[in-house]
Amino acid sequence: DMPDFDSSVFMKVMSVNMGTLSHAIEGVLPKLIASKGRLVGIGSASAYVPFARAEAYGSSKAAIHYLMKTLQISLAPHDVSVSLVVPGFVETPMTKQNDFPMPFIQTTAQASQAIRDGIESGHDVIEFPKKLTLPLKALGTLPDLVWQQVSEKLNKK
Repeated sequence: DMPDFDSSVFMKVMSVNMGTLSHAIEGVLPKLIASKGRLVGIGSASAYVPFARAEAYGSSKAAIHYLMKTLQISLAPHDVSVSLVVPGFVETPMTKQNDFPMPFIQTTAQASQAIRDGIESGHDVIEFPKKLTLPLKALGTLPDLVWQQVSEKLNKK
């Protein structure tokens, strides 16, 4: 049974998630530097571990993680702060379409509060809910062979 891989769908997800963020950064960067402001980008806990069926989404979010972490370094001399938001599942029209369990799903109000609290506290990384993000982050540090075996078990029908 051949898995579906549609490069046009993949590129659309990359364009929506990574492309729009890069265009926005280009537009606001001069004002951010002038005001010594804070840039905030939305990643995903899915970037911590590879999930089958999330190739495009996870890749786009992993790219955002890399971008925001590099901007933390390259914008520091300009006194621009950079925050990477790493949410777990949030109740949205997109997540309503998911046909898999979404542990510790957050309301948009909970997510908004967590992001605002993280920005106000000046955090470089704003992860929530911790009971989901911390175990995923730990799983992501395991050797690939271990994670591949876990993923295979999760993906069996």
